[in-house]
Amino acid sequence: MSIRVYQAPQSQSINSFLITLLDGTGSMCMEYEQVVKAYTEVFSYLGNEKLEYQFQLQLQPILPYAGVNGRGGNITNTFKELFQILLSNKYPKNITILFVSDGKEPFEIKVLLPFIKKMKDQFMIQFISLAIGDRFPNQISNILRNKIHNHDPNFQSLFKVKRNPKNSKNKIYQEFLLCFQQIKPLIQVQDGIVQINKPVLQTLVSPPSNLVISGSYFCAKTDSQQNEGIWGGNIQLEPKSTDKEVNQFIIGSISQAINDQIANNKSDNTAFQIISKEVPHLLQQIAQIQSSPEEQKKNHEVLVLLEELQSSNLQLKQMSENQLTQLQKGLFDHQVSLNQIINVNSVNIQKNTVTPEILNERLEEKYQQLINPECFQEPIYVNNQKVTLLQNTELIIIETLNNHIAYIEQNINNDHTQLLQDFISSTQESLIKVFSASDFKVEFDEQIVSFKQMNSLFQLIDQTIKKIINIQNFLVLVKKYQQKTQVIAQTDTSTTLFSSNDDYKYLPNELQILLKEGIECEDAEKSFVLIVDTNDSMINESQIAIESFQIQFQNIPENKKIILTWKNSKFQQYSLKQELQLQQQQQEQLLYDSLLEQFKALDKQYDLSIKRNRICMITDGLTDYQSIHKSFKVLKFHYSFQIIYLTIGSQLNTKIGNELKSKYQDRNLKGCPLLFNIPRSIVQSTQNSFKRILDTFNKRFEDIYKEFIK
Repeated sequence: MSIRVYQAPQSQSINSFLITLLDGTGSMCMEYEQVVKAYTEVFSYLGNEKLEYQFQLQLQPILPYAGVNGRGGNITNTFKELFQILLSNKYPKNITILFVSDGKEPFEIKVLLPFIKKMKDQFMIQFISLAIGDRFPNQISNILRNKIHNHDPNFQSLFKVKRNPKNSKNKIYQEFLLCFQQIKPLIQVQDGIVQINKPVLQTLVSPPSNLVISGSYFCAKTDSQQNEGIWGGNIQLEPKSTDKEVNQFIIGSISQAINDQIANNKSDNTAFQIISKEVPHLLQQIAQIQSSPEEQKKNHEVLVLLEELQSSNLQLKQMSENQLTQLQKGLFDHQVSLNQIINVNSVNIQKNTVTPEILNERLEEKYQQLINPECFQEPIYVNNQKVTLLQNTELIIIETLNNHIAYIEQNINNDHTQLLQDFISSTQESLIKVFSASDFKVEFDEQIVSFKQMNSLFQLIDQTIKKIINIQNFLVLVKKYQQKTQVIAQTDTSTTLFSSNDDYKYLPNELQILLKEGIECEDAEKSFVLIVDTNDSMINESQIAIESFQIQFQNIPENKKIILTWKNSKFQQYSLKQELQLQQQQQEQLLYDSLLEQFKALDKQYDLSIKRNRICMITDGLTDYQSIHKSFKVLKFHYSFQIIYLTIGSQLNTKIGNELKSKYQDRNLKGCPLLFNIPRSIVQSTQNSFKRILDTFNKRFEDIYKEFIK
């Protein structure tokens, strides 16, 4: 039996009915008008043979742009509404859905499955995606294509336009114009299905079928001894023998296998092994070379990619959605290097092809996966324990360091100053991004040890850059960090945080603050910062809270306590004399958009940067609480503080309580946020006097005061 590639007989070529879904959410504000302009330029020739919508929570006309209202999108609702429109009206049988998006929105495929079955019974569907920027929802796109597409699989179905905030409107327009022009030929399809005289495969990983799309490639196994032929209808088909035809089928098969693995959240490499087994037999059928040198180079890259996938050296589960988008585009796009994608994402790097640029991109990509973890990626486990964020960063440092060391050893006579500078700057910048995007806190001595070891590594690299240590000595000394598991047991785990100036000197400033916040020095001076939500929903509580605080904290010196108010997303220092008109006018000039700006303004008078601050936030959470939460996350990398929540009512109290219980599991840890509550029923009850409400606040502040003076 031999396997060969065939092409089904051609039928009438027609324009499929184009349905464009364009992301109309707020994040598209920079590109939207230019996308529509380019789209109209390319597809206006279709006239009424198209539907075009922008999507947010529901479908809307493509113009005017609706993103200015700031609403998010919902991909489930978008496709449900679209399917209802298509199924309730008469449209041509052949349709192409063009999905244009820049970011992930709510999606649940189970809701759509009943509609998809009806759609596939009624239509021949092509599904094409256009990704904008690096946050494109790749897995959602693959799920939709996997479930909806029932047309020829052997073509490019994913395109991408890079996002650059510096691009002019004309530059954006030109990039989308080029992309839509590449998509335009795909709208033309073969109108028909051909019956084959025996079960064949539309791709190497497709189920056997006697039906194939007109004009499409497929493969079949035949027995030459029995003189068995392949017939499409009443036409006997000859096997294809040019490299263009055979490689197009191979690429389509790999593309289908990648789509299937991403869409169905698979992690095995069986499909790639099936393709890899048959590819040599297909390549043997090539009798004529028609591909250009550029196309031949791409075909070779594809075969290298297949080897990496079937051997599990490249694991899709460990790639970010952005890298998966690049990979799927790169199967067809000569401008995208598959070799570079392999080197950035493979388990074992190809040392003979590595460059400093690839090393740096690989490093940044590894950290990016921690900053923006995605549902398709699997968490890492060591000894059946899920790896923590800090452990993950250590693993990345060791892996990327190993790659850099291997490159240095292979090129020992080169000057590696720039390579090391790039390593340390990229690593430190990435660490800042990783920890600032999380709620990480230093809670254990082992964490302090890890940061000390990081500091030692950065110091060693710094000394090598400055030529204090030569590269040969660096390679010897750096082995100690690579073998850090043996070093931990010998390291002093004293809780004295800043035992020497060198312990944390080489860490980024932001991480030093994080460490100082985590383990408190016994003699650290404290300040208390009260932030009172004075928005309209807090009208019954805010002034009483301030008066109660002044009573309970009267023994704390004025230079160690501060009252701030927060209203209309702005911070302001509260003054006892605020009722005076002149001072009110002065205060209005001192409104701050961010908590960080407010702290910097107060720093000169209160020395907040050198103190262990307690921040007590009084709010009901009904007015944009998320912006306050983000302010704390930014502030923690500049000032040391512990948060105390004094919530009003049950809604926010329950939310924060659940989050604290989930994160800290009722452990009594230093630095853990404290949570107190004022029941809203007490505040709102008409039976209770002002004194009753004040007494309730006094009890809470009495407890908070005791915590503060410990």
